[in-house]
Amino acid sequence: MTSKLSVAVLQVFYDGRELESHIVTHEDYRKQGLATAAVAKFVKDGSDRSLDLYWDCMEKNAGSRALAEKKLGYQKAYEYQLFEFMF
Repeated sequence: MTSKLSVAVLQVFYDGRELESHIVTHEDYRKQGLATAAVAKFVKDGSDRSLDLYWDCMEKNAGSRALAEKKLGYQKAYEYQLFEFMF
């Protein structure tokens, strides 16, 4: 039996009051609601701790934007230039 990590929510910034996350879903498990469930738990935990929660993603990442804005209630606050490096 082989195990795969299906979805991960990563805390990438925390300063005691603000929390930013990133989420990664294995391609075999997308479109199954796993990311929504994982991030909803993350958002609830952050809200319960009275933290300001932030989400950012590349403009081309329509799935991430839809999850944040349509399913989890995030609102686009600003845009900034981001450089992507492929290794």
